[in-house]
Parts: sequence; structure tokens; C-alpha cells
Amino acid sequence: MGRLDHVHIRVPDRAEAADWYARILGFEAVEAYEFWATGVEGGPLQISADGGQTMLALFETSEFHPMIAQQTGVAFSIDAIINDARTSTVPEIKGLGRTLKQWRTPILASHSTGASNGPTEGLNSIIKKIKRVAAGFTNFAHNRTRILLAIGGCDWTLIAPQPR
Repeated sequence: MGRLDHVHIRVPDRAEAADWYARILGFEAVEAYEFWATGVEGGPLQISADGGQTMLALFETSEFHPMIAQQTGVAFSIDAIINDARTSTVPEIKGLGRTLKQWRTPILASHSTGASNGPTEGLNSIIKKIKRVAAGFTNFAHNRTRILLAIGGCDWTLIAPQPR
């Protein structure tokens, strides 16, 4: 389902690899994605043998690479997946297509920024568990202390009783 968009490939020398792919397999840089290689430090060089329909994304590896290390992997075009899913005869796959279409922008933003609300959801889950086991106790200061102890953010100078 969907169309292969590009494959991530880690290489020790991006220019040398691009030259090899050009000489041996006829790949050339995809002009529309040139900004990744020239404008983003550590960004990939996108090369293709079919005019950019399917690409190889060459990431140069080094000990001091400035970006999060890319692993070799495969990326599919989300738009192609949405179109294929929405034309499927299987109701569950059609539902997947509708869901992907509805969440397309947040999905793409998540992959381009790496942002996640996972840590917030994790803390929220811990707080809810502490409230559940509190068995109806309502003293705010005690509950706050228990929460801070559970998440490792307890500052005893703020919690200790103050002299009168």
C-alpha cells in the first residue's frame, strides 16, 4: 500500500556516494530537494534515477554529526497511502485512510520537528495513579509532595515546614 518515497542511506562521504550512484546507476540530485543538502547542516542529499518519483536520501555519517543520527530506513508517501487506503474495499483500511487524512498535518509536523507530548502524558499518568491511591485524602500539600517524590522533582527546601 502506498508509494515508496525514499530510502535513508548512511554513507561516510556523501559526495563520493552520489558520484558512484550517478556513474553506476544513473542517479542524479533532485533539484526540488536540494535545500536539504545545502541549507540544513547534516541534511540529506536526495538523488533519483526516475525524476524524483523514488529517491535515495544520502546522510553523511561522522563522529560529530550535528543532527539526530538517521538510521537506514524506508519512507512512504503519506498522500499515496491515504489515496490507496481510501479506495480500498476493506472498511478498516478505508477508516485508516480517513484517519490519516484528518491527521496528515500533525503527522508530518511530528516527523519534521520530532516533538512529542509523550513526556507530558507520562507525568499525567503518574499524577492520576497517585490521586487514585490517595483514597480520598484531600490535603493539597501532602498530595503535591507525593507527586513530586514520584516524579523525582522534590525540592525539600520548598516542602519542609517553615520555622514560626
